[in-house]
Amino acid sequence: MRSRFLLFLLFAAWTSWAQTAVIERPAVGFIPNQGQWPTEVLAQLPTEHARIWILETGIRFSLRGTDEGDSSDLFVLTEHFVGAGQGEFHGDGPLPGRFSYHFPEHHAQQVPHYARGTIQGLYPGVILHIEQTLDGYLKTTWTADQPAQLMPLRSHFEGAESQELSRS
Repeated sequence: MRSRFLLFLLFAAWTSWAQTAVIERPAVGFIPNQGQWPTEVLAQLPTEHARIWILETGIRFSLRGTDEGDSSDLFVLTEHFVGAGQGEFHGDGPLPGRFSYHFPEHHAQQVPHYARGTIQGLYPGVILHIEQTLDGYLKTTWTADQPAQLMPLRSHFEGAESQELSRS
């Protein structure tokens, strides 16, 4: 009887020590291209349902559907910045951790990632600020020293059958 009691105490002590481990996916921000992707890609933002590719002259959204029925479908939409020069990505707000990519013909090691970024060089005097909102959307903000510098901004969408613009 005494050995059963000791066994019970050992079991109780072990179960009080053992805890359920919750493994969460760490936040991933904007990952700059350091040779791991084609040269037209400046950076990538992986989100829950999409890969957002920041390109030299636009943004490409590669989306998966949110329902089980369309989980195998891939929707691709590209926003081209009409008349834009070749952009240059600059990360801001470094996040903890780094990534390594190994492909047969090239690799990139210890690639940082950032909470937000800017793209410069698209239009003279204009900077595109990019960040991910708390609810997972991409937020873009164009800034310039003079309002007239924003006049040349134009977008052309490829892969969209219909367009809906909202102001927020």
